[in-house]
Amino acid sequence: VIASNLRNNYKNTRSVDFIYTTPDCGSDDWLVADLAPYSSSKHFRLHRYLTREVVDEERGPEYVGRFRSNYGRPDWDRVFEMLVKSSTSGTSIGVFFCGPKKMELDVREACYSAMIRSRRRGLHYGVGAGSSKFETLHHSSKACNVRLSIRTEKF
Repeated sequence: VIASNLRNNYKNTRSVDFIYTTPDCGSDDWLVADLAPYSSSKHFRLHRYLTREVVDEERGPEYVGRFRSNYGRPDWDRVFEMLVKSSTSGTSIGVFFCGPKKMELDVREACYSAMIRSRRRGLHYGVGAGSSKFETLHHSSKACNVRLSIRTEKF
């Protein structure tokens, strides 16, 4: 459903990073089953955070297809900085959020901070309005001037 919707409605979408938290492995079996067919796509990445489980040191991290489980709460600053740094300069990243108010505030703050850092990189490298084509191409991997916009929903 997600992939066909992306293909039909968002032709400029190049990839999807689906990031979510869940208390434990058993709480999201239905979601993992629905998303598993897309695990082979290089354009779809699932980031699952298990907030109430501890990693089994002997087993190591759990994988479902190419989906890796992370343990503990997400470091939102790190998550969004990673997304921005893996983006090309001038990219727009849309963030859709549904969850508790406290987490929403943390996600908003992290989005805003990552965007500000990206804009500062753009100013530092001279990427943006008035830049020469060579400068823009040379620094295109610097994740400059990446825009993040967030939308929240309550269900």
